[in-house]
Amino acid sequence: MNAETHAAFIGRTRIAHDAIEPWRVEALSAALDLDLPHAPGDPLPLPFHFTLFRETTRRSATAPDGHARRGDFLPPIPLLRRMYAGGRMVGHAPLIIGEPVEEVQRIAAIDEKSGSSGQMFVVRVEHEYRQRGRLCLAEERDLIYLGEGGPVAALAPTQPVPDAAWQRDWDIDPVLLFRFSALTFNSHRIHYDQTYARDEEGYPDLVVHGPLLATL
Repeated sequence: MNAETHAAFIGRTRIAHDAIEPWRVEALSAALDLDLPHAPGDPLPLPFHFTLFRETTRRSATAPDGHARRGDFLPPIPLLRRMYAGGRMVGHAPLIIGEPVEEVQRIAAIDEKSGSSGQMFVVRVEHEYRQRGRLCLAEERDLIYLGEGGPVAALAPTQPVPDAAWQRDWDIDPVLLFRFSALTFNSHRIHYDQTYARDEEGYPDLVVHGPLLATL
């Protein structure tokens, strides 16, 4: 991608509408082995909004990695690997279960960088979530694009976690990864297809979703 292509995508905006249905909160709570209120009128737990605005891309419009083909909303960056790399959220008011919600997405920046793995791009997408015209949640997501993966590296030994004032252990297994993929309609194969994750993108095992880590 060149600077002219970058400029054409920066500022691109799309608007979507959804409803916060109670079953979504119930289903994600069950996947996380929690029991959270999910009746109409209850506040949506943060950040359970990840289950909203699922991109129901037609199979014919899906790339080999399971993502929607690039160039529609997100820029057509040619690097193979793409993932959620981080984000920031600011809650202004609770989103209410059972009510409609509007999402506005805007591509805020496209930065080309170089690192130990070579060329990369970071795309920052702004999200705003509104109910009854009021801004309830503002979020920025950083999507990172990397070139082809190198040789599969051995997993480093797990180090003990220091004691903290509050902590909880989570068993992140393929069942949880599948459920989160299903609830968010995320068909990226690195989260459920171990052979693809290892042989095509160079990861030593299945990759935990960035939004799932943010939720935990």
